[in-house]
Amino acid sequence: MESILEMVVDPVWIHELIDKLKVSGNDVPIDNIPSRYDICQPKYDGWWGLGFYNGELGQMKVFASGGGGIFFYKDMPQRDYSFVCVGEAMYGTQWANKPEYVGKFFAHDIVWFNNKYLYEFSYARRRTQLGNIVRDLEHPQFRDVIAFPILDVDIAWIQLVDRIGFEGLVYKDSTATLEGQPDFGRTKKTFTRDYVCTRMYEGAGRLAGKMGSIAGALYKEDELVEVVAVGGGFSDQQREEYWDHQSQFIGKVFEASGYSLFEGGALRHPVFKKWREDKSPLACKL
Repeated sequence: MESILEMVVDPVWIHELIDKLKVSGNDVPIDNIPSRYDICQPKYDGWWGLGFYNGELGQMKVFASGGGGIFFYKDMPQRDYSFVCVGEAMYGTQWANKPEYVGKFFAHDIVWFNNKYLYEFSYARRRTQLGNIVRDLEHPQFRDVIAFPILDVDIAWIQLVDRIGFEGLVYKDSTATLEGQPDFGRTKKTFTRDYVCTRMYEGAGRLAGKMGSIAGALYKEDELVEVVAVGGGFSDQQREEYWDHQSQFIGKVFEASGYSLFEGGALRHPVFKKWREDKSPLACKL
């Protein structure tokens, strides 16, 4: 096998690993987690990525799921080993722009080490090896993801989601190998927020001539400031009705839900829930 430096710049190998390892998790309720999952981890809000470390050069490159490069750490310690890991790159989201996270790569798995794939090993063994590597390298931008026993899932939710603000939890089977398709569950935190409808945007394609999204605003002191555009959660019938009778809805309060609530008042992936006839626009404050 060629050296990892040559492999890093080889898009064929990158995409082979992406096709093998990039899968969507199973959404599960926190009170009904499948018994095969025995550990839980925080769900980071960044970009899924592959980290390629070359010990001879002391460098790591991180690639996104599309194959494009995200980070290039040129100041890693030199070692007599090389590896490929999987993790979350703190890039491209509001969460990732927080000072304590920006530019970091949080690894949760290792899949290749010194010319050997680790698919046959359990996740517990791979996590142990990854943790040892992270502590050996001691690089501030390269960290591993913590894990809790599934029995402590309620504690993990309070500490990680409620207090720190992670977007949810991920559940895994520590005995699972990667010889089949990777499997994990997840629970995302859902937020709701009331907004004042200030305008509507026409849709495109099959939604042309209908409402595509509505703008939601909040009062910042005495000024009504638009903070979000909500395009999900509407039926085609609603989209047509709202577009044809916009004046009946502009100025009304609506409720939306999403997976994160940003400091500016916007929701991540907002979805329309309902109109709030019982809510005054003046109660929608930033």
